[in-house]
Amino acid sequence: MGSQAIADIDFLSYPDDGDLLRALGAITYEAAHFERLIENFLRGMTALIPSLVFSRKVERAPIVDRLGYCAKWITTCYGGRPDLEIHTARFESFIELIGRRNAAVHGALFQEIGNPVMRYRTKHVLEDQATSSADMYALAMEFKVANMYVGTEAWLFLHTSSPSDQT
Repeated sequence: MGSQAIADIDFLSYPDDGDLLRALGAITYEAAHFERLIENFLRGMTALIPSLVFSRKVERAPIVDRLGYCAKWITTCYGGRPDLEIHTARFESFIELIGRRNAAVHGALFQEIGNPVMRYRTKHVLEDQATSSADMYALAMEFKVANMYVGTEAWLFLHTSSPSDQT
């Protein structure tokens, strides 16, 4: 089941009720679960592959760096297999997802009379942007799909593949 198929299942979606704060909470909730799954995935890799070390440096690294470790460790441990590209590409695409989460969470919201809700520019976004609860719920849903990937597909790959340095 691909990510798009998962995203199309209605009962998994957040209903857009127009509440910006609830939508922001949904982003925060799903992103927190995502970060925990990434940490668990890294710990799982170190448990299966003795040459990897889940050091304090890795544990305390920002989530963007931990996603980089996931992609790097998969490539390093599993060699030049053609089926690796989809997994490393997904972990690398999650870096962009985290950037959009940062922009959503750190940008202050404002609305002038008669205009759409805007998000102030931050170091993550260079200009003010229009936003809505629907946009924020869509981002929360992307994190939910990412959670499903890391919690299932990535784990299945990890447990059904044999790394080159484990043999």
